[in-house]
Amino acid sequence: MRSRPSTVKDSLREVSPPDKPPPASLTAEPLRLLRPEDKGEAGACPDRTRAIPCTVQKEPSHLGADRAQLRVTPEGRQAAERWLRRPAGHPRDTRSELLVKLALLDRAGVDPRNLMRAQRRQLTPIADALTSKMDAATGHDYVVALWRHESIVAMLRSLDALLATPPPIP
Repeated sequence: MRSRPSTVKDSLREVSPPDKPPPASLTAEPLRLLRPEDKGEAGACPDRTRAIPCTVQKEPSHLGADRAQLRVTPEGRQAAERWLRRPAGHPRDTRSELLVKLALLDRAGVDPRNLMRAQRRQLTPIADALTSKMDAATGHDYVVALWRHESIVAMLRSLDALLATPPPIP
């Protein structure tokens, strides 16, 4: 039986083979994939909107262009850990972002209940506001409000079910 990582840091380390650093894309805030064309100088990993705290070390490749080895800085690791504990900012992002965060927290053996409670606190007032909007809406506006409301209520039900289960045993 495989032992569980003891920290998020250990979990990020396990994503890659032991002789390779964890992918920098797992430490971006917010989570973004780095593409081969996103090359930078040592000390900065460029992103379209902000610098990702990591370093770049180039190594020759016999298959084409030089490979860029990205190493996460302590600041990058801290940013990843903050991101993992912050609820998704918009309901449309909740499904994918929350599932990724729950998977990474599970892999690290970290209890995700605080994240789930925070996500629930963020979604509840939105569901309430959409209930009021549905009451006043007609035609297609009603259809859109109902669709959004039901989507958020389904997320809340899922979070409630997850919170009702006993915490995982590490």
